[in-house]
Amino acid sequence: MVAVYEVIVLAGGRSTRYGSDKLVITLDRVLDGMPSEARVVCVGDQRPTNRGDVLWVREDPAFGGPLLAVAQGFALCTAPVAVVVGGDMPSVGAAVPALVEAVISGGRPVALVDAEGRLQPLASAWPLPVLRELLEGLGSLEGRPLRLLLSAAAGGVEGLPDRWNASRDIDVPSDG
Repeated sequence: MVAVYEVIVLAGGRSTRYGSDKLVITLDRVLDGMPSEARVVCVGDQRPTNRGDVLWVREDPAFGGPLLAVAQGFALCTAPVAVVVGGDMPSVGAAVPALVEAVISGGRPVALVDAEGRLQPLASAWPLPVLRELLEGLGSLEGRPLRLLLSAAAGGVEGLPDRWNASRDIDVPSDG
C-alpha cells in the first residue's frame, strides 16, 4: 500500500528556554498521538521512542534551523503530502488527518490557525510538488525561519482552525 502522507517531525533544537532536552518528555507524546498509518521522519539526534517505525535523519549542519530541518526530512518523503510538525507539540497528531484531507481536497498548502489567528508552519501540510518547489526556490536554507514557507507559497496557504489545540507547543516546563 502506498502512503498518502508522511509526517516530518522537527526534533533537533537545543531546548534553551526549557533548560534541558524537552524532547525526552514531549517526543513520545507527539509520536503516540500520530495516526498509526503515518510514516514518520524525525529530524534531529536519534532518541529511543515508543514508536518503532520512525526514520531518523539529522540536518547538516546540526542546529541549522527549522527550514533546513524540513528540507532534510523532505528528502526522505515520497508520499503525495508532507505534514510538518514540531516535536514539542503533544496534541498535534489529532490534527494530522484533517490537515491531510484539506490538502487532498484543496490541492494547496494548509496550516492550523492558532487562537491568536496566526498560521502555524509547525502544524502544516504540503502537496509534495509545492514543498519541493518552495524549498528549491528559497536558496540557502541554513538559519532561515520556517515562516518563509508560508510567505513564499504562491497560491497562499489555507488556514484550518485549530479545534484540537494541536498548535500548542511546550517551551518551558510549566507549559507541559
